[in-house]
Amino acid sequence: MIGEFTISLFDISMSLTDAMDLVSPNVVDHHKKVSYISLNIGKEYGLDDNRLEELVLAGLLHDSGALSDKERIDNLRFELEKPHRHAEVGFQLLKDLPYFKDIAKMIRYHHVPWNQQNQYSNNDILIESQILHLADRLSVLIEDDSNVLTQKDKIISLINKEKGGLFDPKLVDALESLAIKEYFWLDITHPALGERLLLKNSDNYNYELGIDELMEVSKSFRRIIDLSSSFTATHSDGVAITAKNIASRVGFSDFECKMMEIAGYLHDLGKLAIPNKVLDKPGKLDEDEFDLMKNHTYYTFRSLERVPELSVINTWASLHHERLDGKGYPFHYCERNLPLGSKIMAVADVFTAITEERPYRTGMSKDKVIKILKEMSETKKLDQYIVDIVIKDFDYFDQIRKKAQQQDENIMI
Repeated sequence: MIGEFTISLFDISMSLTDAMDLVSPNVVDHHKKVSYISLNIGKEYGLDDNRLEELVLAGLLHDSGALSDKERIDNLRFELEKPHRHAEVGFQLLKDLPYFKDIAKMIRYHHVPWNQQNQYSNNDILIESQILHLADRLSVLIEDDSNVLTQKDKIISLINKEKGGLFDPKLVDALESLAIKEYFWLDITHPALGERLLLKNSDNYNYELGIDELMEVSKSFRRIIDLSSSFTATHSDGVAITAKNIASRVGFSDFECKMMEIAGYLHDLGKLAIPNKVLDKPGKLDEDEFDLMKNHTYYTFRSLERVPELSVINTWASLHHERLDGKGYPFHYCERNLPLGSKIMAVADVFTAITEERPYRTGMSKDKVIKILKEMSETKKLDQYIVDIVIKDFDYFDQIRKKAQQQDENIMI
Protein backbone atom coordinates (compact mmCIF):
# COMPACT_ATOMS: atom_id res chain seq x y z
CA MET A 1 0.00 0.00 0.00
CA ILE A 2 1.16 3.55 -0.64
CA GLY A 3 2.13 5.89 2.19
CA GLU A 4 0.05 8.87 1.14
CA PHE A 5 -3.56 9.58 0.26
CA THR A 6 -4.63 12.26 -2.22
CA ILE A 7 -7.77 13.35 -0.45
CA SER A 8 -10.22 16.14 -1.08
CA LEU A 9 -10.62 18.23 2.06
CA PHE A 10 -14.03 19.12 0.66
CA ASP A 11 -15.06 15.45 0.51
CA ILE A 12 -13.82 14.63 3.99
CA SER A 13 -15.52 17.74 5.41
CA MET A 14 -18.73 16.79 3.62
CA SER A 15 -18.59 13.31 5.17
CA LEU A 16 -18.76 14.89 8.63
CA THR A 17 -21.38 17.41 7.52
CA ASP A 18 -23.62 14.68 6.11
CA ALA A 19 -23.70 12.92 9.47
CA MET A 20 -24.30 16.12 11.46
CA ASP A 21 -27.13 17.20 9.16
CA LEU A 22 -29.02 13.93 9.61
CA VAL A 23 -29.80 14.42 13.30
CA SER A 24 -33.11 16.21 12.61
CA PRO A 25 -35.23 17.27 9.62
CA ASN A 26 -34.76 20.83 10.92
CA VAL A 27 -30.99 20.62 10.46
CA VAL A 28 -30.89 18.97 7.03
CA ASP A 29 -28.52 20.81 4.68
CA HIS A 30 -27.97 23.69 7.14
CA HIS A 31 -24.18 23.46 6.90
CA LYS A 32 -24.30 23.20 3.11
CA LYS A 33 -26.60 26.21 2.90
CA VAL A 34 -24.28 28.28 5.08
CA SER A 35 -21.33 27.16 2.97
CA TYR A 36 -23.05 28.12 -0.28
CA ILE A 37 -24.31 31.48 1.01
CA SER A 38 -20.85 32.27 2.38
CA LEU A 39 -19.22 31.37 -0.93
CA ASN A 40 -21.47 33.76 -2.84
CA ILE A 41 -21.19 36.63 -0.37
CA GLY A 42 -17.41 36.13 -0.37
CA LYS A 43 -17.32 36.27 -4.17
CA GLU A 44 -19.45 39.40 -4.22
CA TYR A 45 -17.20 40.97 -1.58
CA GLY A 46 -14.09 40.16 -3.64
CA LEU A 47 -12.26 37.44 -1.74
CA ASP A 48 -9.63 35.54 -3.74
CA ASP A 49 -10.02 31.87 -4.68
CA ASN A 50 -7.86 30.50 -1.85
CA ARG A 51 -9.84 32.33 0.79
CA LEU A 52 -13.11 31.29 -0.84
CA GLU A 53 -12.04 27.64 -0.71
CA GLU A 54 -11.31 27.91 3.01
CA LEU A 55 -14.59 29.75 3.55
CA VAL A 56 -16.52 26.90 1.92
CA LEU A 57 -14.91 24.39 4.32
CA ALA A 58 -15.56 26.67 7.29
CA GLY A 59 -19.22 26.82 6.29
CA LEU A 60 -19.44 23.04 6.14
CA LEU A 61 -17.89 22.68 9.61
CA HIS A 62 -19.07 25.84 11.37
CA ASP A 63 -21.24 24.00 13.92
CA SER A 64 -18.91 21.03 14.43
CA GLY A 65 -18.52 22.12 18.05
CA ALA A 66 -22.23 21.69 18.81
CA LEU A 67 -21.99 18.61 21.00
CA SER A 68 -25.58 17.39 21.06
CA ASP A 69 -28.56 17.20 18.77
CA LYS A 70 -30.36 19.76 20.98
CA GLU A 71 -27.51 22.25 20.63
CA ARG A 72 -27.43 21.83 16.85
CA ILE A 73 -31.18 22.42 16.63
CA ASP A 74 -31.04 25.36 19.08
CA ASN A 75 -28.47 27.02 16.81
CA LEU A 76 -31.19 27.36 14.17
CA ARG A 77 -32.85 30.16 16.13
CA PHE A 78 -32.06 33.66 14.85
CA GLU A 79 -31.28 34.93 18.36
CA LEU A 80 -29.01 32.62 20.35
CA GLU A 81 -28.66 32.54 24.12
CA LYS A 82 -25.11 31.15 24.20
CA PRO A 83 -23.71 31.63 20.71
CA HIS A 84 -19.98 31.33 21.41
CA ARG A 85 -19.67 27.97 23.19
CA HIS A 86 -19.97 25.73 20.16
CA ALA A 87 -17.83 28.11 18.09
CA GLU A 88 -14.97 27.89 20.61
CA VAL A 89 -15.28 24.10 20.84
CA GLY A 90 -15.20 23.86 17.04
CA PHE A 91 -12.04 25.98 17.00
CA GLN A 92 -10.33 23.77 19.57
CA LEU A 93 -11.25 20.62 17.65
CA LEU A 94 -9.87 21.84 14.32
CA LYS A 95 -7.05 24.29 15.07
CA ASP A 96 -4.16 21.80 15.06
CA LEU A 97 -5.17 19.91 11.92
CA PRO A 98 -3.12 20.21 8.74
CA TYR A 99 -4.70 22.79 6.38
CA PHE A 100 -7.41 23.73 8.92
CA LYS A 101 -5.69 26.41 11.03
CA ASP A 102 -7.31 29.43 9.35
CA ILE A 103 -10.61 27.59 8.93
CA ALA A 104 -10.69 26.97 12.69
CA LYS A 105 -10.07 30.67 13.30
CA MET A 106 -12.97 31.62 11.02
CA ILE A 107 -15.25 29.29 12.97
CA ARG A 108 -14.11 30.56 16.38
CA TYR A 109 -15.56 34.03 15.89
CA HIS A 110 -18.49 33.35 13.61
CA HIS A 111 -21.05 34.61 16.15
CA VAL A 112 -19.28 37.83 17.14
CA PRO A 113 -21.50 40.82 16.22
CA TRP A 114 -19.84 43.29 13.86
CA ASN A 115 -20.24 46.14 16.37
CA GLN A 116 -18.50 44.16 19.13
CA GLN A 117 -15.31 43.34 17.24
CA ASN A 118 -13.38 45.96 19.21
CA GLN A 119 -13.60 43.69 22.24
CA TYR A 120 -11.16 41.35 20.50
CA SER A 121 -7.61 41.75 19.24
CA ASN A 122 -7.54 43.53 15.86
CA ASN A 123 -6.05 40.54 14.07
CA ASP A 124 -8.29 37.89 15.60
CA ILE A 125 -11.54 38.32 13.69
CA LEU A 126 -11.29 37.62 9.98
CA ILE A 127 -13.80 39.01 7.49
CA GLU A 128 -14.64 35.35 6.77
CA SER A 129 -16.02 35.02 10.32
CA GLN A 130 -18.35 37.92 9.66
CA ILE A 131 -19.42 36.34 6.36
CA LEU A 132 -20.17 33.06 8.16
CA HIS A 133 -22.19 34.95 10.75
CA LEU A 134 -24.34 36.65 8.12
CA ALA A 135 -24.74 33.45 6.09
CA ASP A 136 -25.66 31.43 9.17
CA ARG A 137 -28.32 33.88 10.31
CA LEU A 138 -29.70 34.20 6.77
CA SER A 139 -29.99 30.42 6.52
CA VAL A 140 -32.04 30.07 9.71
CA LEU A 141 -34.53 32.70 8.51
CA ILE A 142 -35.53 30.60 5.49
CA GLU A 143 -38.69 28.57 6.11
CA ASP A 144 -38.89 25.24 4.33
CA ASP A 145 -42.68 25.13 4.09
CA SER A 146 -43.13 28.06 1.70
CA ASN A 147 -41.62 29.33 -1.55
CA VAL A 148 -38.31 31.00 -0.81
CA LEU A 149 -38.95 33.74 -3.38
CA THR A 150 -41.96 34.94 -1.41
CA GLN A 151 -39.79 35.14 1.71
CA LYS A 152 -36.77 36.98 0.38
CA ASP A 153 -37.99 40.57 0.88
CA LYS A 154 -38.94 39.92 4.50
CA ILE A 155 -35.61 38.19 5.15
CA ILE A 156 -33.58 41.03 3.67
CA SER A 157 -35.64 43.52 5.70
CA LEU A 158 -34.78 41.65 8.91
CA ILE A 159 -31.11 41.51 7.95
CA ASN A 160 -31.09 45.25 7.21
CA LYS A 161 -32.42 46.01 10.69
CA GLU A 162 -29.17 44.55 12.03
CA LYS A 163 -26.92 46.33 9.51
CA GLY A 164 -24.15 48.03 11.45
CA GLY A 165 -25.11 46.03 14.55
CA LEU A 166 -24.93 42.29 14.16
CA PHE A 167 -23.70 42.50 10.59
CA ASP A 168 -20.94 44.28 8.68
CA PRO A 169 -22.61 46.95 6.48
CA LYS A 170 -20.35 46.12 3.51
CA LEU A 171 -21.35 42.46 3.70
CA VAL A 172 -25.03 43.34 3.89
CA ASP A 173 -24.52 45.46 0.76
CA ALA A 174 -22.92 42.44 -0.96
CA LEU A 175 -25.87 40.29 0.10
CA GLU A 176 -28.36 42.80 -1.27
CA SER A 177 -26.62 42.65 -4.64
CA LEU A 178 -27.15 38.88 -4.61
CA ALA A 179 -30.68 39.02 -3.22
CA ILE A 180 -32.22 40.52 -6.36
CA LYS A 181 -31.20 37.40 -8.32
CA GLU A 182 -33.70 34.56 -8.07
CA TYR A 183 -31.12 31.85 -8.76
CA PHE A 184 -29.34 32.68 -5.48
CA TRP A 185 -32.40 31.84 -3.39
CA LEU A 186 -33.41 28.85 -5.51
CA ASP A 187 -29.90 27.41 -5.28
CA ILE A 188 -29.97 27.65 -1.48
CA THR A 189 -33.13 25.55 -1.30
CA HIS A 190 -32.25 23.12 -4.10
CA PRO A 191 -32.36 19.49 -2.84
CA ALA A 192 -29.05 18.67 -4.54
CA LEU A 193 -27.23 21.71 -3.19
CA GLY A 194 -24.13 19.86 -2.05
CA GLU A 195 -23.73 17.60 -5.04
CA ARG A 196 -24.59 19.98 -7.86
CA LEU A 197 -23.35 23.33 -6.62
CA LEU A 198 -20.41 22.72 -4.32
CA LEU A 199 -18.96 19.54 -5.77
CA LYS A 200 -18.31 21.16 -9.14
CA ASN A 201 -15.35 22.95 -7.56
CA SER A 202 -14.23 20.10 -5.30
CA ASP A 203 -11.10 19.27 -7.34
CA ASN A 204 -9.59 22.48 -5.95
CA TYR A 205 -9.49 20.89 -2.51
CA ASN A 206 -7.26 17.89 -3.27
CA TYR A 207 -4.25 17.57 -0.98
CA GLU A 208 -1.75 14.83 -0.32
CA LEU A 209 -2.10 13.65 3.25
CA GLY A 210 0.41 11.26 4.76
CA ILE A 211 -0.97 8.51 6.95
CA ASP A 212 0.03 10.43 10.09
CA GLU A 213 -1.75 13.58 8.89
CA LEU A 214 -4.85 11.53 8.11
CA MET A 215 -4.54 10.09 11.61
CA GLU A 216 -4.72 13.60 13.10
CA VAL A 217 -7.82 14.41 11.05
CA SER A 218 -9.50 11.19 12.19
CA LYS A 219 -8.63 11.92 15.85
CA SER A 220 -10.28 15.31 15.60
CA PHE A 221 -13.36 13.78 13.99
CA ARG A 222 -13.55 11.13 16.71
CA ARG A 223 -13.68 13.85 19.37
CA ILE A 224 -16.64 15.40 17.56
CA ILE A 225 -18.26 11.95 17.41
CA ASP A 226 -17.63 10.89 21.01
CA LEU A 227 -18.35 14.26 22.61
CA SER A 228 -21.89 14.11 21.23
CA SER A 229 -22.69 11.68 24.06
CA SER A 230 -21.33 11.73 27.61
CA PHE A 231 -22.04 8.01 27.84
CA THR A 232 -19.41 7.09 25.25
CA ALA A 233 -17.03 10.06 25.51
CA THR A 234 -13.86 8.04 24.88
CA HIS A 235 -15.30 4.93 23.24
CA SER A 236 -13.61 5.39 19.86
CA ASP A 237 -10.17 5.64 21.51
CA GLY A 238 -10.64 2.24 23.10
CA VAL A 239 -11.87 0.67 19.87
CA ALA A 240 -9.06 2.21 17.80
CA ILE A 241 -6.18 1.09 20.03
CA THR A 242 -7.68 -2.39 20.50
CA ALA A 243 -8.26 -2.89 16.77
CA LYS A 244 -4.77 -1.63 15.91
CA ASN A 245 -3.11 -4.07 18.30
CA ILE A 246 -5.21 -7.02 17.16
CA ALA A 247 -4.29 -6.16 13.57
CA SER A 248 -0.62 -6.23 14.50
CA ARG A 249 -1.04 -9.71 16.03
CA VAL A 250 -2.61 -11.13 12.86
CA GLY A 251 0.15 -9.85 10.57
CA PHE A 252 -1.03 -6.49 9.27
CA SER A 253 1.79 -4.17 8.17
CA ASP A 254 2.58 -1.03 10.17
CA PHE A 255 0.79 1.04 7.54
CA GLU A 256 -2.29 -1.21 7.65
CA CYS A 257 -2.28 -1.04 11.45
CA LYS A 258 -2.43 2.74 11.23
CA MET A 259 -5.31 2.43 8.78
CA MET A 260 -7.05 0.17 11.28
CA GLU A 261 -6.55 2.75 14.03
CA ILE A 262 -8.06 5.44 11.79
CA ALA A 263 -11.02 3.14 11.06
CA GLY A 264 -11.49 2.77 14.81
CA TYR A 265 -11.64 6.51 15.30
CA LEU A 266 -14.25 6.84 12.53
CA HIS A 267 -16.33 3.70 13.13
CA ASP A 268 -19.14 5.55 14.94
CA LEU A 269 -19.27 8.61 12.66
CA GLY A 270 -22.93 7.82 11.93
CA LYS A 271 -23.83 8.30 15.61
CA LEU A 272 -23.83 12.03 14.92
CA ALA A 273 -27.17 11.34 13.23
CA ILE A 274 -28.67 9.58 16.28
CA PRO A 275 -30.68 11.65 18.82
CA ASN A 276 -29.18 11.99 22.29
CA LYS A 277 -32.31 10.54 23.88
CA VAL A 278 -31.21 7.23 22.34
CA LEU A 279 -27.43 7.61 22.71
CA ASP A 280 -27.71 8.64 26.37
CA LYS A 281 -30.36 6.20 27.53
CA PRO A 282 -29.06 4.49 30.71
CA GLY A 283 -30.30 1.02 29.97
CA LYS A 284 -31.57 -1.31 27.31
CA LEU A 285 -33.08 0.26 24.22
CA ASP A 286 -36.65 -0.63 23.27
CA GLU A 287 -37.39 -1.98 19.80
CA ASP A 288 -38.01 1.41 18.19
CA GLU A 289 -34.91 2.92 19.78
CA PHE A 290 -32.79 -0.02 18.68
CA ASP A 291 -34.09 0.35 15.13
CA LEU A 292 -33.00 3.98 15.26
CA MET A 293 -29.58 3.04 16.63
CA LYS A 294 -29.10 0.61 13.73
CA ASN A 295 -29.00 3.60 11.41
CA HIS A 296 -25.59 4.67 12.65
CA THR A 297 -23.48 2.08 10.81
CA TYR A 298 -25.32 2.78 7.57
CA TYR A 299 -24.69 6.51 7.99
CA THR A 300 -21.03 5.84 8.73
CA PHE A 301 -20.78 3.87 5.49
CA ARG A 302 -22.58 6.43 3.33
CA SER A 303 -20.75 9.40 4.84
CA LEU A 304 -17.27 7.89 4.36
CA GLU A 305 -18.29 6.69 0.91
CA ARG A 306 -17.86 10.32 -0.18
CA VAL A 307 -14.09 9.82 0.11
CA PRO A 308 -13.13 7.06 -2.37
CA GLU A 309 -9.54 6.98 -1.11
CA LEU A 310 -10.86 5.75 2.26
CA SER A 311 -12.76 2.78 0.82
CA VAL A 312 -10.77 0.16 2.76
CA ILE A 313 -10.94 2.17 5.97
CA ASN A 314 -14.67 2.64 5.39
CA THR A 315 -15.23 -1.10 5.02
CA TRP A 316 -13.33 -1.87 8.21
CA ALA A 317 -15.09 0.93 10.11
CA SER A 318 -18.72 0.66 9.02
CA LEU A 319 -19.23 -3.12 9.15
CA HIS A 320 -18.50 -3.49 12.88
CA HIS A 321 -22.07 -4.59 13.66
CA GLU A 322 -22.17 -7.24 10.94
CA ARG A 323 -22.04 -10.81 12.28
CA LEU A 324 -20.60 -14.00 10.80
CA ASP A 325 -24.03 -15.68 10.77
CA GLY A 326 -25.49 -12.91 8.59
CA LYS A 327 -27.74 -11.56 11.35
CA GLY A 328 -25.88 -8.31 11.95
CA TYR A 329 -26.69 -4.93 10.43
CA PRO A 330 -27.09 -2.95 8.21
CA PHE A 331 -26.13 -5.20 5.23
CA HIS A 332 -26.50 -8.69 6.78
CA TYR A 333 -23.18 -9.82 5.32
CA CYS A 334 -22.08 -13.36 6.13
CA GLU A 335 -18.61 -14.53 7.15
CA ARG A 336 -17.46 -14.99 3.55
CA ASN A 337 -18.37 -11.36 2.72
CA LEU A 338 -16.52 -9.80 5.63
CA PRO A 339 -12.83 -8.86 5.29
CA LEU A 340 -10.49 -9.60 8.18
CA GLY A 341 -10.31 -5.91 9.09
CA SER A 342 -14.08 -5.73 9.62
CA LYS A 343 -13.98 -8.86 11.78
CA ILE A 344 -11.24 -7.28 13.89
CA MET A 345 -13.27 -4.09 14.29
CA ALA A 346 -16.33 -6.05 15.41
CA VAL A 347 -14.36 -7.77 18.19
CA ALA A 348 -12.65 -4.51 19.22
CA ASP A 349 -16.01 -2.75 19.43
CA VAL A 350 -17.66 -5.42 21.59
CA PHE A 351 -14.58 -5.76 23.81
CA THR A 352 -14.40 -2.00 24.41
CA ALA A 353 -18.15 -1.57 24.93
CA ILE A 354 -18.38 -4.18 27.69
CA THR A 355 -15.09 -3.40 29.49
CA GLU A 356 -15.27 0.42 29.56
CA GLU A 357 -16.80 2.46 32.36
CA ARG A 358 -19.94 4.42 31.54
CA PRO A 359 -21.80 6.97 33.68
CA TYR A 360 -24.62 4.53 34.40
CA ARG A 361 -22.56 1.34 34.95
CA THR A 362 -19.12 -0.05 35.64
CA GLY A 363 -17.21 -2.15 33.14
CA MET A 364 -17.83 -5.90 33.25
CA SER A 365 -15.48 -8.24 35.08
CA LYS A 366 -12.80 -10.17 33.21
CA ASP A 367 -14.63 -13.47 33.66
CA LYS A 368 -17.91 -12.06 32.35
CA VAL A 369 -16.24 -10.40 29.36
CA ILE A 370 -14.47 -13.63 28.43
CA LYS A 371 -17.74 -15.55 28.77
CA ILE A 372 -19.56 -13.14 26.45
CA LEU A 373 -16.77 -13.15 23.85
CA LYS A 374 -16.65 -16.97 23.86
CA GLU A 375 -20.42 -17.22 23.48
CA MET A 376 -20.40 -14.76 20.59
CA SER A 377 -17.65 -16.68 18.81
CA GLU A 378 -19.27 -20.07 19.42
CA THR A 379 -22.59 -18.82 18.00
CA LYS A 380 -20.89 -17.37 14.90
CA LYS A 381 -21.36 -13.74 15.86
CA LEU A 382 -17.65 -12.93 16.19
CA ASP A 383 -14.58 -14.51 14.62
CA GLN A 384 -13.17 -17.19 16.95
CA TYR A 385 -9.55 -16.71 15.82
CA ILE A 386 -9.67 -13.00 16.71
CA VAL A 387 -11.57 -13.59 19.95
CA ASP A 388 -8.96 -16.15 21.02
CA ILE A 389 -6.19 -13.58 20.46
CA VAL A 390 -7.93 -11.13 22.80
CA ILE A 391 -8.76 -13.71 25.46
CA LYS A 392 -5.25 -15.17 25.45
CA ASP A 393 -3.74 -11.77 26.27
CA PHE A 394 -6.78 -10.22 27.94
CA ASP A 395 -4.92 -8.17 30.54
CA TYR A 396 -2.72 -6.54 27.90
CA PHE A 397 -5.65 -5.54 25.70
CA ASP A 398 -7.62 -4.25 28.68
CA GLN A 399 -4.63 -2.23 29.88
CA ILE A 400 -3.99 -0.50 26.55
CA ARG A 401 -7.72 0.14 26.17
CA LYS A 402 -7.89 1.79 29.60
CA LYS A 403 -4.73 3.82 29.01
CA ALA A 404 -5.97 5.17 25.66
CA GLN A 405 -9.34 6.14 27.09
CA GLN A 406 -7.86 7.75 30.21
CA GLN A 407 -5.39 9.78 28.16
CA ASP A 408 -8.10 11.14 25.93
CA GLU A 409 -10.37 11.84 28.91
CA ASN A 410 -7.70 14.22 30.20
CA ILE A 411 -7.68 16.30 27.01
CA MET A 412 -11.40 16.24 26.19
CA ILE A 413 -12.96 19.68 25.76
